[in-house]
Amino acid sequence: MNKVWSFHFEGKHVAVRNGADGRLWFSAETICSALQYSDSQAALLYHCDPGGIVFGNEQSPQAMIDLRNVLQLTHHSPPNRATRLYDWLCRIVLTSQLDQSAKPQRHKLATGDHHLQLLHWQEAWWLSMQDAVTLFGAGEDPIKIAKCTTAP
Repeated sequence: MNKVWSFHFEGKHVAVRNGADGRLWFSAETICSALQYSDSQAALLYHCDPGGIVFGNEQSPQAMIDLRNVLQLTHHSPPNRATRLYDWLCRIVLTSQLDQSAKPQRHKLATGDHHLQLLHWQEAWWLSMQDAVTLFGAGEDPIKIAKCTTAP
């Protein structure tokens, strides 16, 4: 898990983590409590997809659930709580993911006589194919190579 955010929902602290793949992970115990589940383990067992549950590597591992499982839990909780949590997700949590730091950032790089545009997004650097060809040369055309090997 990469980045950790701290949000509050009706007085409850909710830890939200961003996975390397961009998925959001929520503290299962806190979400279950906010949705008034008396037994969070049973709620996870009966209502959540196991592929959307992970456990941290702390001394006392905490269950984290993905956004899909948060929504699954809202479907089986009291409607007034589900509505408030859903509104909180949309207005607070998801909009925070759309801030400037979550968007790709453009950068310029000058190497010798080449001026390249780089994109920095999700902790990775990206170079356009056109700039890569300009910088490293075209090499052999893969389409021509494929046609030659498949021709009778």
